[in-house]
Amino acid sequence: MPNRMNTLLRRELSSCLENKEGILFFNYAGLKAPELDDLRRTLSTNHGKMLVAKNTLLRLALKDTGASVSDQVLQGSTAIVLATGDPSAVARALVQWYKKQSKELVLKGGVLGQTTLSPQEVKALADLPPRAALLGQLAASLVGPLTQLTWTLNEIVSQFPRILKAIADKQGGTQ
Repeated sequence: MPNRMNTLLRRELSSCLENKEGILFFNYAGLKAPELDDLRRTLSTNHGKMLVAKNTLLRLALKDTGASVSDQVLQGSTAIVLATGDPSAVARALVQWYKKQSKELVLKGGVLGQTTLSPQEVKALADLPPRAALLGQLAASLVGPLTQLTWTLNEIVSQFPRILKAIADKQGGTQ
């Protein structure tokens, strides 16, 4: 029978994991307390929250929320980052913080919605452009063909009077 403290921690973890845009798992071994505090601050500015808990409690809390990860993800010193906003921005902040500290980031995987991500997929998520840039690219790709259509239709309308003038000139006079 689990002790009362672990039951409370499991419930708390489960509530933290519910309704998150994404969850990232990484190995935090070798980081000192001030570095962890700095990482937490960096992640919070990007709508992320870092938690450290026992792997068994994490496994049970993930099971409670319907998410599943492989046993290899929850081995060793595992920290999780919860993305309450754009998951790619949180992943990018994590990767950039490690680069800034000149430390090696050991990604273990992640969960995006109900999809389990490998470490390579989490890295690819971090490499995505910011959400605003992606929306801008989408808008540009939608506006481009519309602009071309507008120019084409405008050209047809503007050629009509020239064609009439040319026909009138050919017939021998302007009217």
